Amino acid sequence: LETFVGVFTGAMVVVFYLIFLLAEVAGFNRRLSGALGPQRAEQVMDVVRKINAAISRYIAIKTFVSLLIGAFSGIVLALFGVDYAFLWGVITFLANFIPYVGSLAAVMLPIGLSLVQFGDPWTTLLLAGILTMAQMVVGYWIEPMMIGQRLGVSPLVIVISLAFWGLLWGVPGMVLAVPLAVALKIIFEHVEATQPLARLCSDV
Repeated sequence: LETFVGVFTGAMVVVFYLIFLLAEVAGFNRRLSGALGPQRAEQVMDVVRKINAAISRYIAIKTFVSLLIGAFSGIVLALFGVDYAFLWGVITFLANFIPYVGSLAAVMLPIGLSLVQFGDPWTTLLLAGILTMAQMVVGYWIEPMMIGQRLGVSPLVIVISLAFWGLLWGVPGMVLAVPLAVALKIIFEHVEATQPLARLCSDV
């Protein structure tokens, strides 16, 4: 009951803030134009629109990749006969939204269960090898490549961003690392002094 109340209270706070944010949208452009001038305000809004579009693409790619690895993990676990294979697939899908840490947890939990269930270390090692290899291929090759191509950000910049924000803020920083990198790149592109930095961050 205490947990439910906490979650419900948090959800109400989010809704409360969302209502105020939506109420501010109608007059925001007018106030921004009055503060910065019509031309400058339009430039700022153009940057905001580009950031929103890029983050939306990132969420779409992340959801697709998470669905892919979640379905693969669930099928492999079902073929091996591990209990609750579908549940582990769903957990893998959700955990993959947290880079590195989530993928590691998604692999270790069903592997531990398989060792308890079967009592055969060789079966567990084979399962661990398959799941780990799939996570490495998706996490270190497919996902950075897709994100880099769609968002115009170098995969190296993405990896560095994950390491930096993860070190600074932990798991929340790792979740926000890629959107922050994309937003910074777009801002750099629209400031003349930082355009060389945007070029360095690009994948072209």
